[in-house]
Amino acid sequence: IGSDNTAPADAQTGCIAALDEQTGAFSRETTTITNDTAKLVSQHTAPGGGWSVKEYCARTSGGTAFNRVIFTAIPLNESEVLEFTYKNQVKRSA
Repeated sequence: IGSDNTAPADAQTGCIAALDEQTGAFSRETTTITNDTAKLVSQHTAPGGGWSVKEYCARTSGGTAFNRVIFTAIPLNESEVLEFTYKNQVKRSA
């Protein structure tokens, strides 16, 4: 997660102004057909002084970014936990 709201661009490799980085819990779930949706859940606990979270980034274990999203700031006070759930469904088109 990060604190920058610069528009996403192809060249970005992660959050612009990283606040915290966690290894998310990965699982698969069924939306339409068996295991067609990848699910990544991460939790982030604000330190003393808190955070203003404005971006979420997902990367592979090798560091390649595959998602970056910006949004209206989410203020967190010390010890508050923010949980992100990222889902990616694979579909077949006719």
